[in-house]
Amino acid sequence: MNERYSLHDPLPKDAKSIIDLIRLSWFEIYPNKSHGITEEYIEELADRLLGKTGEEDLMRRIIEFPNDAYSFKKIAKDTDGNIVGYVTGRLNVGEYELENFFIKKEHQGTGLSMLLWNSFLEWTDVSKVIWLEMTPYTERAPAFYKKIGFEIVPNSESFSGETIIPMITMVRKSSKTNQ
Repeated sequence: MNERYSLHDPLPKDAKSIIDLIRLSWFEIYPNKSHGITEEYIEELADRLLGKTGEEDLMRRIIEFPNDAYSFKKIAKDTDGNIVGYVTGRLNVGEYELENFFIKKEHQGTGLSMLLWNSFLEWTDVSKVIWLEMTPYTERAPAFYKKIGFEIVPNSESFSGETIIPMITMVRKSSKTNQ
């Protein structure tokens, strides 16, 4: 048990803080001069995807899609009650997708990532595959994902939705295939 953090199912009132965490994380993760991804581009993307309707959309999703066998959401709060981590996932066609995994930069390396990961893993059926998409040029994420059993899928580079942000797919094989 990590006494610095507590995990909670998000409530609609948490939507603004979650959107703020996602926006902040995007600015820490995605700008990359060699890929032509500027802070201005991220600002435009964040405004388009997280802007005025982003908070309302997230509140709606929290209400309409509570944690169940197909949908998972957790927030992590520090001892002051601030949201400092967020993880979401879903079960789709027999495989799990780790959709969002954000930790405030100043809380990275404190055990919070493992706390959130373990909560996600407890929700899954470990006999099934878990996959995720991430940008290949981040500093810490690839090492963390490899540490918890993910491998990069060869030749999986693509672009995230309608953006210029490159993504790679990583997969964590089921416990059946790891034996």
